Amino acid sequence: VKEVNASSQEELGRVISTITRKEADAILLQPDAFFARNIEVVVHLAIKERLPVIPALIVNVKRGALATYSPDYFALGQQGAVLADKILRGARPTDLPIEQPVKLKLVINLKTANAIGLKIPKKMLLRADEVIE
Repeated sequence: VKEVNASSQEELGRVISTITRKEADAILLQPDAFFARNIEVVVHLAIKERLPVIPALIVNVKRGALATYSPDYFALGQQGAVLADKILRGARPTDLPIEQPVKLKLVINLKTANAIGLKIPKKMLLRADEVIE
């Protein structure tokens, strides 16, 4: 694992350009407003190095990243509504257990997989909740 940081688009370009297939197997992106605004730059540079980009947000797969297995945010909102209802009915927030997302989604971008020369097994495509072609 190699951590890299960038705070401008120019710096992002320099940082991503230094990551090669010899150094890394993939680029893992955390949910971050800066990367969300610049996902196309990250994806473009990563494709040049044939590196998969694995984001934490489904929307970034739709914008060119390879794949994600992340929470279904609609279902997460429903979970939050149940907790809010309990609080409105008198439950103390500190008495409620911390919950993990109950629904995760596997989303795969086949166009990106083809661009980096990665063959996605049919079994995985069948398990995916969404395949972007």
